[in-house]
Amino acid sequence: MGLLRDMFSKIGFCESTAALDEKPQWVEKLANKTLQSGLVPSDQSYKDRLEMALFQASNYSLSRLLEEDVLVCLDMRQSNLVSDFWGTDVYSIYYDDNNSRVLALYDNGKAEHGGFFTIGITDASGSAIDELVSDYLDRSKESSLMVGVKRYNAATKTSTFRYEHADAGDRLFRKNPDLLSAPAKPAGMAGYNHDEPR
Repeated sequence: MGLLRDMFSKIGFCESTAALDEKPQWVEKLANKTLQSGLVPSDQSYKDRLEMALFQASNYSLSRLLEEDVLVCLDMRQSNLVSDFWGTDVYSIYYDDNNSRVLALYDNGKAEHGGFFTIGITDASGSAIDELVSDYLDRSKESSLMVGVKRYNAATKTSTFRYEHADAGDRLFRKNPDLLSAPAKPAGMAGYNHDEPR
């Protein structure tokens, strides 16, 4: 991780060198919490991808997820969505039912960055975590289900990440009803079923 830390530090769009030195500790804590839940695969490949995704977020955001007891997991279902031709790319889904909180991040099963026409695990994971913490985690809850998407602005030729409030009637969930349940559901979460494969 030293090479990544140095690269981000030199480019200047990340955290300080001291914060980057601490980042592996936060990533490890959050990844271990997820893996020790027993609700996600425990293989090394899953852990590597989860850590790769978590490393994109700020230390502050990672610490807040731990404080607020948010379970962060990967969700391969998001890479296989049934959508319209001009469908929206989904990068995360946040589930909150007052008993448990789960942030499911996009996963395509590959520990690599995306390309021009493909989405990679790191493409929006940092934005998904940081945006959730800065804009929604501390607010009074407006929605128990939110979808993290990237929107492209043709006029400015930029894309921005944001969360949109959702419900079961939205087109995304009508076409992909399995997404109404979190891929890793702590005991007590609505619809919890140990036997459901994810």
